[in-house]
Amino acid sequence: MEKRMKNNPEQSDTGSRPDGSVPIDLELKNNVKEAMAIPSSHKNPFWELEAVDQDAQKKRKFLGIFKRRALKEDEVKELRTAVAQAPGNTRVKLTKLRKKYPDNGLLLMLSATATYGMVLNSSNKDTSLTGYKMAVKEAATALLSNQISLANIEMFFKIYFSYLDRYKRFQISIYEEMLQEPSLEGFKREFLNAIQIGEQLLSDRESIQKTINILKKRMKSSQHTSIIDFQLILEVTHHIVNGDLTKKNRLGTASETIAYTHAIANAFARIPILFPVVDKILAQLPESHKSFLLRKIAINSTRNFVKFKLAAAEGEKEVMSRIGKTILRENAFAVTKLEGQSLCQPYETDAYFNLAFMAELSHGLYNDTDHQEIVNLAIDAMDTVISHDMSKKHIFTETANRLSHKLGTLKSTTIPAGEAHS
Repeated sequence: MEKRMKNNPEQSDTGSRPDGSVPIDLELKNNVKEAMAIPSSHKNPFWELEAVDQDAQKKRKFLGIFKRRALKEDEVKELRTAVAQAPGNTRVKLTKLRKKYPDNGLLLMLSATATYGMVLNSSNKDTSLTGYKMAVKEAATALLSNQISLANIEMFFKIYFSYLDRYKRFQISIYEEMLQEPSLEGFKREFLNAIQIGEQLLSDRESIQKTINILKKRMKSSQHTSIIDFQLILEVTHHIVNGDLTKKNRLGTASETIAYTHAIANAFARIPILFPVVDKILAQLPESHKSFLLRKIAINSTRNFVKFKLAAAEGEKEVMSRIGKTILRENAFAVTKLEGQSLCQPYETDAYFNLAFMAELSHGLYNDTDHQEIVNLAIDAMDTVISHDMSKKHIFTETANRLSHKLGTLKSTTIPAGEAHS
């Protein structure tokens, strides 16, 4: 029975126990399951995202089924205002509109915002976790459905981190109840792992907020609601490949737009439930062009570091080893594309720094000989950054010097795998 319970709390005994003790409360069992269901599609099917059909209206029009009027800009503005003023009533209206316009991703984001507003205004804290959860999924689905804009991104992260805060409080509360139930002792380690994963996900809040603040300063306020759709990203890459970096679009020049896109994708890569959005962005970047290849590896490495740390939180060393090797292989390859080149942009130095971070994180994960090779590779990478740093004020050299010092002492230092880099 204990082994069966360890895999699924719902399978625990609900009838009379031979020793006459009280059966585990059904609500507590369900809460334990919910508290361990971390926000990741890999661990929880609820978080699997499916974009609304962006081509549905075009297909209907082509087939001559019927022609549906699109939402006007004035109607959208009215809905935005209504969501802020009366989220509950507006959400009812949005539910009806979504049935009428099932291919409209903006309505999903507005619905998420309305749900979030309802949770904030509600005095019933027992249902707040469910409300936050629904709002996060709606907002994430909207981003996957071509609704990436600075305003929508800021709203998503506001909802997401509010959800994680509430999820953390819920976990702690349920854990305290678990301690009073000896029959749930078998779940303790897995539960503590789930708490640690929640903490890991929350740890990226500051860096993501910093990214948003930088984008808000660089983009005009009138551009905060401008959509960075996947087709625009593809068009921008074509302009850059053809050498037309100053080609204008609604967000600025081609080079400015790709810089915004890189920053956004890198922020998304820190959030497991947004990995499908990251995949869709990366699919627009051609690997045949060196700068885009480097950007893809940098963004994918950010995602892999997140996966590595989550695996570390769960003690999955085989998974950590596999992901670590992927990070090392991809970034070592990126470095070969930069041999002898001056380093001016962050995405050009990411590969070098990622090798150093991996050398720190993997101490104790691989055998001594293999790890020594990783450390030596990382030290060479830092030397290259220092000698080829052509950035303004040589901003990369300070970081490289700091990492070089740490790498130099790593040979005689014991660091548990997964805990060195934050």
